[in-house]
Amino acid sequence: MKKIYFMIFVLFAFLGTEMAKGQSLSPELDEALISNDLDKIEAALERQLHSGDHAQRSEANLMMLFLNTIKGVETDSEQHVRDFIKESKNPSPYIFALWKNEALIGEHKKRSKDELAFYKNLLGRQDIHPSIKKSLEYTQGTHHLLSNKFDQAFKKYDLVGGLRKWEYVGPFDNTSGSGFNKDYGPIEKPSKSEIFLSKKNSEIHWYEPKDQDRDPWMSIRSFIPVSQGVVYAQTFVESETDQKVVFALGGEGSLKLWVNDKLIITEEEEYKTEQDTYLSSFELKKGANRILVQIGATEEVNYPNFILRVLDENMNLIPNLTVNLRNRNYSKTIDLESKSIEHFAVEYFTGKKGFVNEIMLAKLYNRMSRYNDAIKVLKNIDEKYAETIIVKGELLLNHAEIEDYTTLTKEIEGFRKIYPDSYLVAAYDFERSMQNKDYEFAEKSLESIAKIEGYDGELYYQYKIRYLVAKKEYQKMYEIIDKAYKKHPDNTTFLFYTYNILKSTSQRGNYYLNFLTEYLDDNFNYNIFRFLVNEYDEHGMSKEKEKALLEMHKNFPLEETYTQALVKHYYNQKKYEKALDFTEKNLANRPFTSTYWKDKGYLLEQLYKNDEALASFEKAIKINPNLFDVRDKMRELNGKEALTSILKNEDYEQEVIDRLNAKTESDESAEYIFDRMDFVVFPEGAYVENYEVALQLFNQSAIEDWSEINIPVVWSRQNLVINKSEAIKANGQKTQAERSGGKLVFTSLEPGDAIYVSYRIENYTGGKLSKEFWMSHTFNTNLPTGISRLRLLTPKGYEFDSVYVNNSIQPEKSTLDEFDLYTWEVKNPEKIESESYTPSYFEIGQSLEISTIKEWKVISDWYRDIALPMAKEDYNIEEVYNEIFSHEKDMSEYEKAKAIYDYIAKNINYSSVSFRQSNYVPQKPLKTISTKLGDCKDLSTLYHTLAKKAGISTNLVLVNTRDNGEDVLKLPSLDFNHCIIKINLEGQTMYQELTDSKLPFGIVPYTLYKSQALVIPNSEDENVGNELISIPNPRLSEEKLQRKIKIQINGTGDIKINSHLQAFGNLSGNYRHYFDGMTKEKQKEDEAYLLGTHFENELNIISSDLANLEDYEKDVVWSSEYEVLDEIKNLGGIKALKVPMFEEFAYIDNFPDEKRKYPIVFGDFESVRNYDFEIEVNLPEGSEMLELPEGIEISNQFMKYVLNIEKVGANKVKITRTIESYDETFPASAYEEMRSSFVKINKAEDLYITFKVKKAN
Repeated sequence: MKKIYFMIFVLFAFLGTEMAKGQSLSPELDEALISNDLDKIEAALERQLHSGDHAQRSEANLMMLFLNTIKGVETDSEQHVRDFIKESKNPSPYIFALWKNEALIGEHKKRSKDELAFYKNLLGRQDIHPSIKKSLEYTQGTHHLLSNKFDQAFKKYDLVGGLRKWEYVGPFDNTSGSGFNKDYGPIEKPSKSEIFLSKKNSEIHWYEPKDQDRDPWMSIRSFIPVSQGVVYAQTFVESETDQKVVFALGGEGSLKLWVNDKLIITEEEEYKTEQDTYLSSFELKKGANRILVQIGATEEVNYPNFILRVLDENMNLIPNLTVNLRNRNYSKTIDLESKSIEHFAVEYFTGKKGFVNEIMLAKLYNRMSRYNDAIKVLKNIDEKYAETIIVKGELLLNHAEIEDYTTLTKEIEGFRKIYPDSYLVAAYDFERSMQNKDYEFAEKSLESIAKIEGYDGELYYQYKIRYLVAKKEYQKMYEIIDKAYKKHPDNTTFLFYTYNILKSTSQRGNYYLNFLTEYLDDNFNYNIFRFLVNEYDEHGMSKEKEKALLEMHKNFPLEETYTQALVKHYYNQKKYEKALDFTEKNLANRPFTSTYWKDKGYLLEQLYKNDEALASFEKAIKINPNLFDVRDKMRELNGKEALTSILKNEDYEQEVIDRLNAKTESDESAEYIFDRMDFVVFPEGAYVENYEVALQLFNQSAIEDWSEINIPVVWSRQNLVINKSEAIKANGQKTQAERSGGKLVFTSLEPGDAIYVSYRIENYTGGKLSKEFWMSHTFNTNLPTGISRLRLLTPKGYEFDSVYVNNSIQPEKSTLDEFDLYTWEVKNPEKIESESYTPSYFEIGQSLEISTIKEWKVISDWYRDIALPMAKEDYNIEEVYNEIFSHEKDMSEYEKAKAIYDYIAKNINYSSVSFRQSNYVPQKPLKTISTKLGDCKDLSTLYHTLAKKAGISTNLVLVNTRDNGEDVLKLPSLDFNHCIIKINLEGQTMYQELTDSKLPFGIVPYTLYKSQALVIPNSEDENVGNELISIPNPRLSEEKLQRKIKIQINGTGDIKINSHLQAFGNLSGNYRHYFDGMTKEKQKEDEAYLLGTHFENELNIISSDLANLEDYEKDVVWSSEYEVLDEIKNLGGIKALKVPMFEEFAYIDNFPDEKRKYPIVFGDFESVRNYDFEIEVNLPEGSEMLELPEGIEISNQFMKYVLNIEKVGANKVKITRTIESYDETFPASAYEEMRSSFVKINKAEDLYITFKVKKAN
């Protein structure tokens, strides 16, 4: 029960469960189970437990275990499990499936005498599977380990028989699991002399650790520091003869196994499995045999490890095998056939029918970390059991394991309806109430927990302590802790609390120290040991501390926490030789760990061995280029100034003050005194950006704009160091800015002051692009700048490409120590003037782009590797796919593609997260579906996954959206800010935006049209992603607004209008966004407002209908009827109607200047490609129409404009206006023509219909 129901929010752990033998349930039990009547279920099971029928008793024992697990009292079924095992003729599959249940084995812990006797009994039974027996021996070993009986523990571990002598190499890149099928070299190259490149591009090779793990499970982090990566382990086994054997592999992470270079086991999913999970029969050759394991881990793997055993066909250890890493003379046996063997428990339960068996199969999959398979089993169980407590409870457990928290929360609320008094619901309510600080409800939840577990239960005590701490009721908390520890002395949490209370209240220092030592006499717990070591430190008990650490190091030589503690201990005592000795021990086991080489360097420095220290630091840097402090230390030892010092401008203060006193006024709100940037690129791939900016503020507007500054930092791959941030006055007075992360706040600023900021950003490297560098820079801005400077420091001979835009500024090249130094400096660069609808600053400013990446294919292949492995079909992909297509037959490709789009548009919300400010890796579709939330790359990956399942070819597409510029990516880089999907239909290619759910399918929004984009290939062979593309819009002509108006003028000067507007394509989305979420009342108000802006007088709506706001596949149609009072002007007997043109096209106020400097992005100004306007004006009966205005026609590079005015009856005028605008970027030289056209259009559209009303005879 300790591990069970804490998956809510905190989700402390998961619980395994049970299985049965079964045929159909008895009618009584079946009825009770379906009705979710706990009393009736338990009564029926009690009767079965006392049945004379063996099958009935077995079923009841397992069902009681299922039930008690869901109730949160699984230990109550300890006897049920034992009775079942005792009577079972084949208990091993059940033992395996139920292993993690507290009623059987549960979590790792010390065992009672009764438990140890039970294990001994199982080990003596002939019908227990050999694999189970070895697991029991491992459990016995762990008991001894936690009892501080290490020698006994290691003896038990030896019996398990895992191969423990290995050589290792790694880590290699495995972003998103992309390294699983990569060949990094070690597969074909077993020699220690072979050199490979790690994930950080450092040179690595096979090595044998000095110490081997005493545990049969090989913990990868004991040898290679890895959170994400692929690691290889190889060993060489000598066999006395050719023999058929079974290789039994288990572990956490993705796994592959080769024997004599023949791949015999492969599992790409990162399961957390038990020993002997993957089995393959193969032949060992006489003499040496090479065995190679590949293990892969991503961020989802907590503890990468593996165990490999070599067995006979009866699953017993092969005797007389010798591991000899010196004998590598093996024969390749790639032509021999291997045979995969099903795990005995999977073989036993698969295909067995009946409720109990199917629950057992789900529990088995749960034990094997195959949670999606478990969920599928539970979802496909007999429909009549779908809503039962047991099935719903098991689903909750599996949803918790895959961290499907959204579904989990939803399922808990459903579970509440059928079992409101469950432990699960009570725990959930407690967590929620504590989160909301609703302590009254939390107390009620505690009472519910106590009713189930008792007032002396471990979990109740833990909850109660948290509750009392939150309420600051410390005296009651002390009393509860005392009770909890006395009741549960083996609970280390309660022990820790008790220790802290003793430490804070005891007058005798040795008392609480003895409290720890007495506990550790018969127990072992790392955290408690750490507390003891800290106490030795506090009490100045140096010898005791050293003795304790040395003892632990002797027993656990691979555990770096002990060796590192000893290194620190000796360092603080200035015993550098001893500290160095233990650092060397660390390096003997982990020679490619940069921390140890760094430690060695600092220790050698203390011993005045600077040359050796430098060599150690250099080794550390090669392994991990991101050690920026080590780089400065190396320069110091070489007698050079630290780069951070070289890049500092010590004279900045005087430079700023001189400027402040020299210039006190400006027509600008602010001016840059200087804007200096330095980029330092290191040969191993990491780089540093250094910024120094001084800005003079001339008025209050500038102060409001610049009093707060946010420095953009991607904390997951960058580190920000702010050197200085201050406001400076002309008299030299300085005020420090307030800092919080990357946010700076300048207080007490006055006009004339300057702000000065100096900071650096350290960029971490890793992966395929770790040695690549790219950047872009614009030397001028929209403010005057005194000095704009860019310096680039690179390794000597470093090659890069550069492109200049609107300038030919050549760098001054020099050297600075080991660097080539390139300096681009511009004094008083031309200010970028403020003009509307210009291209991006990069395109119109004096810009520079630099990149070391030679081709776009490098980028597209890189993104394929990190993104596409996330497109996995978890259980809910199957559910969503069936939801989309279950009712549709014989759909065309286009209809399938549209159906997927419709599902995403209606069910998944877009989370607006900057592409470059978030992780490049998309989340799994499982999470996107579960949370109903995702950013652009998440939605694209979901679409790609569903489309692949539907047989539709798609590609992810990286995009630099048009608002960033149509031609800014001159060289290969990662400067994209968006992701979409390319849909490859027969005879049609579509570029689909997925983040705007208001758009019809197939429409390319303006922000995508003409954007630079990179198509990501689905495989190495697919011939896309070699070059950038410009996103086309084949449906551009559909971007149209069509309006038909009929105006009736009455004799009193009022007008009545019938209006019909139809918005096509993108434009329909604009209306949907505008009215989205409005109440009917608010929508009515806004409709009146929008219509009324075209008239001078009061408007009254008679009727209005906005159609298709929710039907995204149809054009938005707005039909309205309204009247405007007194709209007709009376000019001395002549009446006039100012014709409402509604959509104003030539809005000349946006172009007030006669001349222009920069190109015009006409599409930014006018996003409507086509206008089709028709208005019919009907004069009052008996009117005399006066002379009509003339129409015009303009055709030029910007547009085709036709305005036609004609009399079509005695009292009727018809006005038509058609416009076709061209979405192009035009040079500044075309501005006068455009503006002249606008003047003509504005004059022509200032349109009046004049008439006289004839007097009656």
